[in-house]
Amino acid sequence: MFTNDFKIKVLNLQYLNRRHATDVLAFDLTNPLLKQKKLEGEIVISTDTVKRNARTYGTAAKDELILCVAHGILHLLGCDDHKSSDIKKMRREEKKILSLIANR
Repeated sequence: MFTNDFKIKVLNLQYLNRRHATDVLAFDLTNPLLKQKKLEGEIVISTDTVKRNARTYGTAAKDELILCVAHGILHLLGCDDHKSSDIKKMRREEKKILSLIANR
């Protein structure tokens, strides 16, 4: 889902008790009781933050958007980015995904 900073800030507060906008949120919708092998989830991306990050980092907005999708998918797969060691792992995995996309 694509949204703006206001809506993602509301979701961030409601679900994670964080009072700021963010670029991406991921919600795992997989039902563990069904023991399904299929990943189900929802990724919410603030296009306001994507555009701002593109300006900040000097990248194209579409590249920032692809990064957010990759980041959201990694969250759905169980990756975290709270500790510095987790952040390093997340960045490595993001680079792998972006490399696969670039080589297509």
